[in-house]
Amino acid sequence: MTNIIVYIIGLVAMILGTLITIHVVPWLKARNLYDAAVIAVEAAEALYGRGHGEEKLKAALDSLAERGYDIDSDRVIDAVRAAWKELDQAMYMDGEKKPEI
Repeated sequence: MTNIIVYIIGLVAMILGTLITIHVVPWLKARNLYDAAVIAVEAAEALYGRGHGEEKLKAALDSLAERGYDIDSDRVIDAVRAAWKELDQAMYMDGEKKPEI
């Protein structure tokens, strides 16, 4: 009976380990990338202010490169774009930016 319980516990642990490896680890890596992109974008915005789009993008990508991210990756570029979009929306909501008409 003990052998069966040990086998079942081992089987459940193996299944949970597989699920964590397949689903949780990639989600955490993507979340860490997005969080790093948000920090890089906010730092670039604080450094350069409004305008200076190319300089801010370069600063954000340089910051991510320093942290070991592959800045030529589509995932990194997408994370930076998403972070910038979120920052823009927050600035519109706070009244810091006015919509261009």
